Amino acid sequence: MVDSAIAHQIIDSGLATVADLQSISEAWREWAAADDGWFSVLHGELLYRLA
Repeated sequence: MVDSAIAHQIIDSGLATVADLQSISEAWREWAAADDGWFSVLHGELLYRLA
C-alpha cells in the first residue's frame, strides 16, 4: 500500500499522505497477525442472455 501505483495516485490526488498510507499499512499488518483476523473478497458475475 505504501509503494504501489495506487499509493502514488492517492498521494498525487491529495486524498492521503505518505504517513496516512504507512499508518494504514501498519494497521493491516497488525490485523493480519491477529489470531482472529481474516479477509474476504466477494466476487460475483451475472450473465444475461436476450432471447
